[in-house]
Amino acid sequence: MSIETAIAQIEQKLCDAIKAGDTEVIMSHYVTDDNPAAQFHAFDMMIPRQYNDAASFTENWYGFFEKHAQAIDVCEDEEMVIHSSGDLATARFVMIAEVTDKSGQTIKANTRMTHIFQRIEGKWLIVHEHASYPIDWQTGMADMLSKP
Repeated sequence: MSIETAIAQIEQKLCDAIKAGDTEVIMSHYVTDDNPAAQFHAFDMMIPRQYNDAASFTENWYGFFEKHAQAIDVCEDEEMVIHSSGDLATARFVMIAEVTDKSGQTIKANTRMTHIFQRIEGKWLIVHEHASYPIDWQTGMADMLSKP
Protein backbone atom coordinates (compact mmCIF):
# COMPACT_ATOMS: atom_id res chain seq x y z
CA MET A 1 0.00 0.00 0.00
CA SER A 2 1.31 3.46 -0.84
CA ILE A 3 2.00 6.00 1.90
CA GLU A 4 -0.67 8.27 0.43
CA THR A 5 -3.27 5.49 0.64
CA ALA A 6 -2.25 4.67 4.22
CA ILE A 7 -2.56 8.33 5.30
CA ALA A 8 -5.92 8.73 3.52
CA GLN A 9 -7.20 5.63 5.34
CA ILE A 10 -6.09 7.07 8.70
CA GLU A 11 -7.89 10.33 7.92
CA GLN A 12 -11.07 8.37 7.12
CA LYS A 13 -10.74 6.41 10.37
CA LEU A 14 -10.42 9.73 12.22
CA CYS A 15 -13.65 11.03 10.65
CA ASP A 16 -15.42 7.78 11.51
CA ALA A 17 -14.22 8.02 15.13
CA ILE A 18 -15.27 11.68 15.34
CA LYS A 19 -18.76 10.78 14.11
CA ALA A 20 -18.87 7.98 16.69
CA GLY A 21 -17.68 10.32 19.47
CA ASP A 22 -14.86 7.87 20.26
CA THR A 23 -11.98 9.81 21.81
CA GLU A 24 -9.86 6.70 22.37
CA VAL A 25 -9.94 5.75 18.68
CA ILE A 26 -9.33 9.38 17.67
CA MET A 27 -6.24 9.60 19.89
CA SER A 28 -4.91 6.20 18.75
CA HIS A 29 -3.81 8.00 15.59
CA TYR A 30 -1.69 10.56 17.48
CA VAL A 31 1.74 10.18 19.06
CA THR A 32 1.57 9.63 22.82
CA ASP A 33 3.37 11.75 25.39
CA ASP A 34 5.53 8.84 26.49
CA ASN A 35 6.90 8.20 22.99
CA PRO A 36 10.55 9.34 22.91
CA ALA A 37 10.60 9.45 19.09
CA ALA A 38 8.38 12.54 18.75
CA GLN A 39 6.59 15.28 20.66
CA PHE A 40 2.89 16.11 20.14
CA HIS A 41 1.71 19.61 19.27
CA ALA A 42 -1.61 21.04 18.03
CA PHE A 43 -3.10 24.38 17.10
CA ASP A 44 -6.84 23.79 17.50
CA MET A 45 -9.78 25.98 16.52
CA MET A 46 -11.10 25.92 20.08
CA ILE A 47 -9.63 27.48 23.19
CA PRO A 48 -6.83 27.17 24.19
CA ARG A 49 -4.83 28.24 21.17
CA GLN A 50 -2.38 25.34 21.39
CA TYR A 51 -1.71 22.00 23.00
CA ASN A 52 1.84 20.90 23.76
CA ASP A 53 0.95 17.41 24.94
CA ALA A 54 -1.41 14.65 23.87
CA ALA A 55 -2.94 14.32 27.35
CA SER A 56 -4.47 17.81 27.31
CA PHE A 57 -5.61 17.36 23.69
CA THR A 58 -7.29 14.10 24.72
CA GLU A 59 -9.11 15.93 27.54
CA ASN A 60 -10.23 18.53 25.00
CA TRP A 61 -11.87 15.80 22.89
CA TYR A 62 -13.59 14.27 25.93
CA GLY A 63 -14.84 17.74 26.91
CA PHE A 64 -16.09 18.48 23.41
CA PHE A 65 -18.21 15.32 23.28
CA GLU A 66 -19.39 15.65 26.90
CA LYS A 67 -20.22 19.38 26.97
CA HIS A 68 -20.91 20.45 23.42
CA ALA A 69 -21.69 17.74 20.87
CA GLN A 70 -24.89 15.73 21.04
CA ALA A 71 -24.12 14.17 17.64
CA ILE A 72 -21.67 14.55 14.78
CA ASP A 73 -23.91 14.26 11.76
CA VAL A 74 -21.31 14.86 9.04
CA CYS A 75 -17.53 14.51 8.94
CA GLU A 76 -15.99 14.49 5.48
CA ASP A 77 -12.54 15.40 4.21
CA GLU A 78 -12.43 17.33 0.95
CA GLU A 79 -9.62 18.61 -1.25
CA MET A 80 -7.10 16.29 0.44
CA VAL A 81 -3.49 16.58 -0.68
CA ILE A 82 -0.90 14.22 0.79
CA HIS A 83 2.88 14.51 0.48
CA SER A 84 5.52 12.22 1.94
CA SER A 85 9.25 11.89 2.22
CA GLY A 86 10.87 9.11 4.19
CA ASP A 87 9.27 8.81 7.62
CA LEU A 88 7.33 12.10 7.39
CA ALA A 89 4.05 12.85 5.61
CA THR A 90 1.61 15.74 5.49
CA ALA A 91 -2.09 15.82 4.76
CA ARG A 92 -3.95 19.05 4.13
CA PHE A 93 -7.67 19.19 3.54
CA VAL A 94 -10.94 20.87 4.43
CA MET A 95 -12.99 18.97 7.02
CA ILE A 96 -16.70 19.46 6.41
CA ALA A 97 -18.62 18.93 9.65
CA GLU A 98 -22.15 19.24 10.94
CA VAL A 99 -22.56 18.98 14.69
CA THR A 100 -25.80 18.89 16.65
CA ASP A 101 -25.01 20.62 19.90
CA LYS A 102 -26.52 19.86 23.31
CA SER A 103 -29.34 22.38 22.71
CA GLY A 104 -30.30 20.64 19.43
CA GLN A 105 -28.88 23.37 17.18
CA THR A 106 -26.94 22.29 14.08
CA ILE A 107 -23.56 23.93 13.64
CA LYS A 108 -21.80 23.64 10.30
CA ALA A 109 -18.09 24.20 9.84
CA ASN A 110 -15.56 23.94 7.03
CA THR A 111 -12.29 23.62 8.92
CA ARG A 112 -8.90 24.01 7.28
CA MET A 113 -6.80 21.09 8.50
CA THR A 114 -3.15 20.09 8.30
CA HIS A 115 -1.72 16.92 9.84
CA ILE A 116 1.96 16.09 10.03
CA PHE A 117 2.60 12.37 10.39
CA GLN A 118 5.73 10.58 11.49
CA ARG A 119 6.27 6.88 10.92
CA ILE A 120 7.30 5.47 14.29
CA GLU A 121 8.07 1.77 14.56
CA GLY A 122 6.19 1.20 11.30
CA LYS A 123 3.03 3.10 12.31
CA TRP A 124 1.98 6.48 10.94
CA LEU A 125 1.09 8.82 13.83
CA ILE A 126 0.03 12.46 13.88
CA VAL A 127 2.68 14.55 15.62
CA HIS A 128 1.24 17.96 14.71
CA GLU A 129 -2.25 19.20 13.89
CA HIS A 130 -3.35 22.62 12.73
CA ALA A 131 -7.08 23.43 12.51
CA SER A 132 -8.33 26.89 11.60
CA TYR A 133 -10.90 29.14 9.97
CA PRO A 134 -10.27 32.27 7.93
CA ILE A 135 -11.18 35.59 9.55
CA ASP A 136 -13.57 38.11 8.01
CA TRP A 137 -11.57 41.26 8.76
CA GLN A 138 -14.64 43.51 8.52
CA THR A 139 -16.46 41.70 11.32
CA GLY A 140 -13.51 40.15 13.16
CA MET A 141 -15.39 36.83 13.13
CA ALA A 142 -14.29 33.43 11.89
CA ASP A 143 -15.83 32.39 8.58
CA MET A 144 -16.78 28.83 9.50
CA LEU A 145 -18.43 28.17 6.12
CA SER A 146 -15.71 29.62 3.91
CA LYS A 147 -15.50 28.60 0.29
CA PRO A 148 -12.39 28.55 -1.96
